[in-house]
Amino acid sequence: SIVNEKEDNHGEYPNVWVVVPARNEAEVIADSLGSLLQQDYPGEFNIVLVDDQSTDKTTAIAENIAQELNRSAKLHIVTGKTLPAGWKGKLWAIAQGAELIREGLANIVIAGGIETPITPLTIAGFQKMGALSNSGSAPFDINRSGFVLGEGAAVLILESQQHAAQRQQASYGEILGFGASADGYHMSAPNPDPHTGLQAVLQCLERSQTSPETIEFIHAHGTGTKLNDQNEAKIIQQLFPQAPFTMSSKGATGHTLGASGSIGTALCLLSLKHEVLPATVGLQNIDPSLGINVLRKPHYGKINRALCLSFGFGGQNAALILGRSPAE
Repeated sequence: SIVNEKEDNHGEYPNVWVVVPARNEAEVIADSLGSLLQQDYPGEFNIVLVDDQSTDKTTAIAENIAQELNRSAKLHIVTGKTLPAGWKGKLWAIAQGAELIREGLANIVIAGGIETPITPLTIAGFQKMGALSNSGSAPFDINRSGFVLGEGAAVLILESQQHAAQRQQASYGEILGFGASADGYHMSAPNPDPHTGLQAVLQCLERSQTSPETIEFIHAHGTGTKLNDQNEAKIIQQLFPQAPFTMSSKGATGHTLGASGSIGTALCLLSLKHEVLPATVGLQNIDPSLGINVLRKPHYGKINRALCLSFGFGGQNAALILGRSPAE
């Protein structure tokens, strides 16, 4: 993904930063990055591990990534930052990576999320909350009854347009802006007043200098729970009266929790690149009370702006706007 860069002011900073959650993901991350780093970046690079883990554990994971990459060069480890908990964290990681490039601190950033939450304890907890569906995931359906847990990962390579051109690499799209908010309304239930969620999207629109009417596609959080889909639809209705195409991928992937934001971002970029908007898997009969334009089958056509939404437990809200590749 292309990021607009403020200025070329890298100084003594290494070329590559890796923004990832620090959760036993060294092998997967190394597999994703190995070819790129070994071919294009034989020297030093930064691994930025962003999470609420202890410094000792973070350092150990960073060293493990370096071992997996068979690196002999000096490894820079940056710790002490905190990743927002919940689903919005991975959108935040992508936004943080984009900001490193805009500020001239890196040429290229690898950012994303990986989640493998399916354990007896996790399932028991969500069942106790009444969040899991017994009939399958059906986002925005009139008979929706909750979500189905899933496992997944998405890792993105971010760089400036100039840097991509130097490498002679085409991009999937451009990161235009990010917004986030938190209201702490309830441990798990969303706030019936959408004000704080609206603020995250409005912030994103302002930062990206994007008018609401230019948003043509929305990758919704769309968990398939009664309250989440209802509250998210309120936000979409209020800000986007033009009824942009909207879909949720959780009917296909399950709810991948911390990885859902990065997976949603990847799907938006693929939609921009290939000009195909995917259908909402599991949707049979849309809830008419929601009043939004949910895709029941794929839509083919060029779009210029996509919005990825994330609304997590505890009132955590995030939004990311993406555009077509500047080279197109």
